[in-house]
Amino acid sequence: MQRRLLLIATAAVSLLPAIASARKPVAKVLGQTIYRDDTTKPARDLDGQILGPLLQRFAEQERLSVTDAEVAELETALKLPPSPPGLSESDKAMLRQLPREMVLQWKISKALYQRYGGEVIFQQANPMEPVGAMRRFLEEQEKAGAFEIYNAEDRKRFFEYFVRPQIMVVPKERVNYDVPWWRKAN
Repeated sequence: MQRRLLLIATAAVSLLPAIASARKPVAKVLGQTIYRDDTTKPARDLDGQILGPLLQRFAEQERLSVTDAEVAELETALKLPPSPPGLSESDKAMLRQLPREMVLQWKISKALYQRYGGEVIFQQANPMEPVGAMRRFLEEQEKAGAFEIYNAEDRKRFFEYFVRPQIMVVPKERVNYDVPWWRKAN
């Protein structure tokens, strides 16, 4: 019996470092702690967990919203097929979430560029991504204490995309957020 208890205690003690490191805080965004194990789940990397809340707050502060008409316009421009018959309203709403997010992302990009300027790149998911504006926005948010990345290497990796030389730079004279990119495509 004592041998079994000793074995269990030894196993428990040997797991403590793994358990402790799994809950290691790596960052904080808008008062919420992000732990290392939170950043290893698919689609939940550190970048997304910081950018998501900051951009959502920015959109709310700027009173950016998306209308059903804008979503329908994007769906038409992308030639998305209509929802299959028999889908519930909640399933239809789920199908419309991606185009809705794309419209909101364009509006956020436009507002960021208007406020901060900077370099804009072509990127498949967002043909006019204002990386220069994003960098300035993130620097401002970090300085204001909206987020903090505790490890210098993690911080360097987080900012790398925004500070590295970009390949697909849109010439300044071609940057135009007056018309959404999907209207220009038609």
